[in-house]
Amino acid sequence: MKVLKQLLLVLALMPVMISSSYSGSSIVHPFSSGRLLDGDRCHFGTTNCVGNGYHLGVDLMGVAESGVLSMCDGIVKHNNTASATTWNSKVIIEHDCNGKKVFGIYGHISSSLIEDTPVDAGQEIGTIKAWTGNSHLHMGISTIYIENYWGYGSKKRLSNFMDFNDLLTGLNTVPYFDGTGSLIDPQNDCYGCSKDSVMLHSHGQQPSAGFFQVFRIPGVCEAVELEGLTYADIEVRSWNSYGTESEYYTLNSLPAVVPLKNTSWNLIAFKTVSPIPLEQTRTVTASCVAQTYNDPNVSKKSSGTPMRFDEDYFWGGNGSLIRGSNNQYSNDTQAGYGRDRDSVVLLRNEKTLSVFQTTNTDSCGSVRFTTPIPFSLSWKLWDEKNWRGTIIINNGNKFTFPDGYWWILKVKAPATGANNTQVYAVCEP
Repeated sequence: MKVLKQLLLVLALMPVMISSSYSGSSIVHPFSSGRLLDGDRCHFGTTNCVGNGYHLGVDLMGVAESGVLSMCDGIVKHNNTASATTWNSKVIIEHDCNGKKVFGIYGHISSSLIEDTPVDAGQEIGTIKAWTGNSHLHMGISTIYIENYWGYGSKKRLSNFMDFNDLLTGLNTVPYFDGTGSLIDPQNDCYGCSKDSVMLHSHGQQPSAGFFQVFRIPGVCEAVELEGLTYADIEVRSWNSYGTESEYYTLNSLPAVVPLKNTSWNLIAFKTVSPIPLEQTRTVTASCVAQTYNDPNVSKKSSGTPMRFDEDYFWGGNGSLIRGSNNQYSNDTQAGYGRDRDSVVLLRNEKTLSVFQTTNTDSCGSVRFTTPIPFSLSWKLWDEKNWRGTIIINNGNKFTFPDGYWWILKVKAPATGANNTQVYAVCEP
């Protein structure tokens, strides 16, 4: 039962310091002025790159002779760049990235580094080799030392690598999220029904992120088209899966059509690959697509890590209280959910962050919560960057909306210690 937009040039060329959750220190982007190659087709884990098998890194496009930086402190373990072809040239550095030991494979570069010498985070370690129409840095992250077959390989070999973007953001921990949208009545053309928007804000050098909750109806809403940004990582899951069966995608450019899972209630989380320039915003719009299809702008990953937010809280899901909707597609107990009541899951052994999108109307001027444990509740309007306040909610407590129509409510709860627990939200006048 369903009971859920140029930084100044000088800034653009500076090393990008990205906070990671391992120990609170920073990682340097190895090629901060780069972008993903050819519309991001060669992302981690994809099979549609040049070559055979799964891509074991991410390709960052650049101009020949562009400098490449060491992403963390480390020791040079391998450098064949003086003798190898552009295709095979690489430097391997054993890194300590905030306490996590990994091997950085910097492919298609020239370097004068000597093996067994130390390097510092942010130190220039080489330059991108010239490759007609294809000069780029292949950035691979391996958990074991691998000198051969480092570009792409089998699914078993892929298991020894991790997504470079996950390392940058602390195993998919995103410090901020900006909002959530709802597509919970796909048969009606209204915001919150068959389309909705999330406004993303700049958070310095951190990525920005948001959510959508979607009610899937065969032949009416089997996929979602996203517009408003370029290059994003996506997680799609069913509302009560706890992330165990999530599917992961990379959006190469937008618009892009993301398929929904074959279940009624779908949850979508997305985060930008590159930070939004300072003082700017991006409005990401989602709309229902009747039939799913293979969009070349979307690359499905073979695996991924469930997203976390706000101080390493596990994403529990989204809920909607959209009074302008009329979710009566289902004849069972799902009817009405997302309109005047909804719920989000809590985890037994994980701190949980969940969100509700709500509309402030005469019949829903407040929300009453049923919860097995106390949680913190924060609130803001949909287009605001900062949260207006935070209170503690106990079972049966009611929150009354200030003036304004579209509201985002953020629920942060400790681990419950119990299975199958949820926070229920019900509209009241």
